Amino acid sequence: MTASDLAAAFGGQPAGILRAIPHAANVTALRVLQQRARAFVLDQLVAPASMEWLARFLDLVDTGILARIGTLTGVPEGEYCWCFYGASGRQESLPPVAPSSLVIVSNPATADRFAKWYARVLDALDAALHGDHSPAEGILAACKR
Repeated sequence: MTASDLAAAFGGQPAGILRAIPHAANVTALRVLQQRARAFVLDQLVAPASMEWLARFLDLVDTGILARIGTLTGVPEGEYCWCFYGASGRQESLPPVAPSSLVIVSNPATADRFAKWYARVLDALDAALHGDHSPAEGILAACKR
């Protein structure tokens, strides 16, 4: 059985989509991959049992796209942690909307740089997903030691 056989049987190659995300050249390429992933999921939504693995697949797509956008926009120097919450944190995001997320930085002195980067990431993510985000959905927190 080849990848082409799987594509014919399942209407796409989910592993190929996931492998392509870290190498996408720009937001436009990420948008195409996101659309392919969601089209694949819509074709596969045939039974309740398929929901779990399809939601996991879309979580991998969304976090991969977010990671690639982070790299493309130039991550500031400093330690940080990107966290998801709500439906995104539970890996339940099926529609193409910006994941609910926040960035926690270890050094409060880097918070301004990360806040600017985070805003650029959310704008690019909006373009890649055709989703909506509001400033209330994106939170930057500084940890005090």
